[in-house]
Amino acid sequence: MKNYVKALAVTLLTGALCIGGVDAATQSRRINTNACDTVYTNYYLFLDANETAFYTKDKLSNITHVNAADFSNNFYQISNFDTNNMGYGQVTINRNSSTSSDGITSLSLYDFYDYYFDVLNHNGAYSKGTNSYITHYNYYTYINGSEEPGKGGVNLRNFPIRTLVAATLEANSTITRESSYLSNPFKLKIDRRYTGSLTGSPIRYTSTKDYYLHPAVYYIQYCSPRREEPKRTEYTITYHGNGSNVTNVPGIDREYDDTCTSISKVEPKREGYEFLGWSRYSDATNGDSKYAPGARYCGELGNLDLYAVWKKKDVPITPQETYYHIWYSANTSDPVTNMPADITVNSNNDAYIDSRIPIRSGYEFLGWSTDASSPEANPSYKGGTLYTDRKDLTLYAIWRKKSTPVAPPENPKTGVEDYLLPFGGVVGVSGLGLSILKKRKFKQF
Repeated sequence: MKNYVKALAVTLLTGALCIGGVDAATQSRRINTNACDTVYTNYYLFLDANETAFYTKDKLSNITHVNAADFSNNFYQISNFDTNNMGYGQVTINRNSSTSSDGITSLSLYDFYDYYFDVLNHNGAYSKGTNSYITHYNYYTYINGSEEPGKGGVNLRNFPIRTLVAATLEANSTITRESSYLSNPFKLKIDRRYTGSLTGSPIRYTSTKDYYLHPAVYYIQYCSPRREEPKRTEYTITYHGNGSNVTNVPGIDREYDDTCTSISKVEPKREGYEFLGWSRYSDATNGDSKYAPGARYCGELGNLDLYAVWKKKDVPITPQETYYHIWYSANTSDPVTNMPADITVNSNNDAYIDSRIPIRSGYEFLGWSTDASSPEANPSYKGGTLYTDRKDLTLYAIWRKKSTPVAPPENPKTGVEDYLLPFGGVVGVSGLGLSILKKRKFKQF
């Protein structure tokens, strides 16, 4: 039985890893990428080739195989990596053509053989980006519990990938690290238990020998430590309205001590006051030009409190207007019509006494007086007269009751009236006899 080990390059792990785990193949030790500035990965490829006779001597699931390999080119691309923050793991080789998104946990057989030939073309050891591709230095096969050096070799350069995929057997692999991460050579051991059946087509290497293949990939990760960011101290600029009923006060500005900022250009507002600027002192009477809106501040004083400086605006005095009133009173509880309306007059103006004449049944309107009980009107308040005192004035209507006309006395009766008849008739009385004088009719000529 012959065992051959080759080297493979796979892609860089992109997922976040952390320190932990043990050396069992089903486990992995994960790197803490949060402590890394740049993550680097070394990859190792086992490609085991065994004659068909090895797999036909017993039931395939009963066959196990152990190999070990030393890698003398276990170099690291940087010298300042953190030896306490290193990880390792195993790549799953799938028969299908899919590859995992992180490029480490899963790899297709087609990709595997692509990388295999790529490594051969670089003589088994080279660097590309943040990946190192490592080839074997020596390899051994465990026989009866002891190591025996590997012999011979199989050159697969002339075989198409499709043929190699068909000749690949599935197996459960366990990879164990047998040396320190930093040792040179770096030693690994791979244990395989085969599964399934011999359904593939082995490769014909010579006229008498056919071979089946089994690949396995192991990786180690390391990193350059993350550089400490310089500590930065934050400072603030706090603006105070410094008075009652102040609006539009700027918010707090925050910056770091290695960065300058500008004094806010937002201007506070206060009814009846003029904003003069900002000062570090709440009782200042003038704004400080160092802290004028837009001025630069670079944290020289650390946290900065600025107070608005106000000046009360000069408000022009507006003369207050005054008014006087003229009220008209009917001066009676009787119904009165045509009464003048009360008026309100600016104190800067004169007013005329209303000329309307009130009407009260049975009374004569004499005029107006400031004395409600006066029997006569005051001529100073005659209707149409200009009133110039410009003071409140109440005028009372003055009334006089109208006189009733006297009927003439009746004449004494003579008795004759009783005998006057219509149409000029006269009743004459003489004794007991009556004679009626009738109007004569005269003939007109």
